[in-house]
Amino acid sequence: LRNTFVSDEDLYFAFDDRYATRDSDPHQGYSTGVRVNVSCHVFADSSVRDVIFFDLEMHNLSPYDYQEVYAGLYLDADIYNTLADGRYCGRTNDDDAPGFYPELDLACIYDPDGDSLNPYGAGKKLAWVGVQLLKAPPSSENLDVNGDGTTDIPLGTALGATGFHWFDWHFRPGVRYVEYPQQDARLLDAPNKEEIQYKILAGDTTQLTAYDSLHFFHPDVVNGRVTRNPHFDSVDAFFRAYPDGADCVLILSTGPFDLPAGARAPLSFCLIMGENETDLLRKARHAQEAASSGYATLPTVRERVATALLHYRLEQNYPNPFNTETRIVFSLPQEETATLEIFDIRGRKVRTYFNGPIRKGQHTVIVDARNLASGLYFYRLIAGQKIIATKKMLLVR
Repeated sequence: LRNTFVSDEDLYFAFDDRYATRDSDPHQGYSTGVRVNVSCHVFADSSVRDVIFFDLEMHNLSPYDYQEVYAGLYLDADIYNTLADGRYCGRTNDDDAPGFYPELDLACIYDPDGDSLNPYGAGKKLAWVGVQLLKAPPSSENLDVNGDGTTDIPLGTALGATGFHWFDWHFRPGVRYVEYPQQDARLLDAPNKEEIQYKILAGDTTQLTAYDSLHFFHPDVVNGRVTRNPHFDSVDAFFRAYPDGADCVLILSTGPFDLPAGARAPLSFCLIMGENETDLLRKARHAQEAASSGYATLPTVRERVATALLHYRLEQNYPNPFNTETRIVFSLPQEETATLEIFDIRGRKVRTYFNGPIRKGQHTVIVDARNLASGLYFYRLIAGQKIIATKKMLLVR
């Protein structure tokens, strides 16, 4: 992943858990020796604007062969609103809700009742934030995720989202008892913090305490009957417990897979910002298509410029209107004689740039307008004996 550039903005970083044993929590586990290399990608393409892609490589540098490994994406988004001057209006994180779209491997957090106190849009539903699994390692077993007794993901098949669980932030996995933001951050975690986190990722409900069962696994109720799937929480159960919303967080997980000593396992996901549910789902579908193609369906700005160089182009000047100078960009697909001319409103030629062979590619002309009068001007590009294009620009003193 290092030195891999595929988008308009790429970022690389890596992390591991080498200092796990230095945690002040006496119940913290040991370091796994797994290094995670991460490449982040952002594209200017409108289909995935407001989407950040993350390509991960989990590298087992330890001497141990790990089996039944699960990976989880923890999302804690607080949906709130502010005015243009920065003032806060309306409620914030205590009235949010989770959502889950299994066909897209997508989980989200949003504000279900909008912001009724916002003077610029009473009742307007606020932004949706989603996390979407795009690629996962192959399953290490035949997996039944819907609980019907049949295999949904065969051994060796690429995994998708195999777990979705929501929580009230105050009772999130690992806290000893209900916590509030103003409390001391050094409070000890629950003794079974890592155990319950693994159980949530794996959908393991064996030997649960009453507390863990209540707060971390949420069954559905259909016609008075409790329908329990330890892998996937019920969103309806959230609204039964919190009809006005809550400060919710969620975990979207995948597994199990094996990670032998020295092996590498891929994992890709994206973070999506949507204006509403429709916008979120549209971007999620485009993100799936882009990731499955290796981002080949998303041309970068550089690639679009390269494509533009295959044709004649005369760009609009910038800035426009302008005062003392402006910039004009044009492109030629081949080397040839070309001229850039500027005319005033009466048709008089006031500037000529180039008048001979020009190499192919993109060219920039800086127009010095200090000796020109205010008014409307025209500029045109001539290549060979052909007028390519004519555009307007406005000089304002």
